[in-house]
Amino acid sequence: MMKEQIKKYWFVLALLFSTTAVSIIAYHAMNPDNSVQDIHKSYIDKTINFPFRYRILVPFTIEYARMITGLPIKLLYDAFTFIFLWMSLALFFFFLKKFLSDTESLLGVLLMNSLYFASYNLFQPCDIIVLFIAVVSSLIIVNKLDDMRYNLLLLAMLFIGTFNKETTFFIALTYAIFKVDSYLKTKKASELMLAAASFISCIIPYLLLRIFLGLGGERGGYEFMLFNNFTQPIQLLSAAAFFGVILFLAVKDFNAKPKDLCLMFASGIVYMIVNLFIGLYGELRLFIPVMVFLIPMFLLQVRSEMSK
Repeated sequence: MMKEQIKKYWFVLALLFSTTAVSIIAYHAMNPDNSVQDIHKSYIDKTINFPFRYRILVPFTIEYARMITGLPIKLLYDAFTFIFLWMSLALFFFFLKKFLSDTESLLGVLLMNSLYFASYNLFQPCDIIVLFIAVVSSLIIVNKLDDMRYNLLLLAMLFIGTFNKETTFFIALTYAIFKVDSYLKTKKASELMLAAASFISCIIPYLLLRIFLGLGGERGGYEFMLFNNFTQPIQLLSAAAFFGVILFLAVKDFNAKPKDLCLMFASGIVYMIVNLFIGLYGELRLFIPVMVFLIPMFLLQVRSEMSK
């Protein structure tokens, strides 16, 4: 089935290959002083501030790749970014096809690509694969929840992904909402057990990282984040400019949207509220995970508005 899809949509994969390369080149042109090597070294030396110190998956993978290949750190990061961004965009296209036409899906992918680099206002290694984890998880949730193999794959991804960033808790919540919804229909206890397992898959690595790397305060503390989000206009204005129109159209005629996207949106509300306390809204890359379901909701509404 997958081979047939690749054969049918080879031109989409080729287009995304080109747009991914152009995006990385454009990013370097706009950020010539990007201190990738310094940031990477701070991870390896364990001198970077908390909670970044816990996000070890990408920098240590890159470090092992450097030791094996001898290639420059910056080149490895570019290669890593290219591979995972290209795969993320390609898989996002197939996710969108569940809800949109081929043309709309391609438009959605190109929109995600532009938003991805527009949001990259601060380099952090963990952000390279956040989109990949979010897209693969979403594909499994909306297409393969009845297949235990894919359920186990998602649980494994949550476990490994937590070594990258705590965003996996948001994905676990999304998965749990779908499983609870399934339980209400089927009354199968296994659905609730899998919902609980998704959180356990995140909690175990979350605790292990803090046991072995020590406890440290968040950046300025939760009260610092909340205070700055509401007292610095640039924080909320940046967020509004970045996805205000997309959010507005995504929630318009909400009840007419596909149920799968509405369930994802429910977990997205929790994600946005939590980030008032643990993130700065001016750091636009925080919104990339919720764009996975906001973009199809937005494009469905665009279609509706244009057909009036």
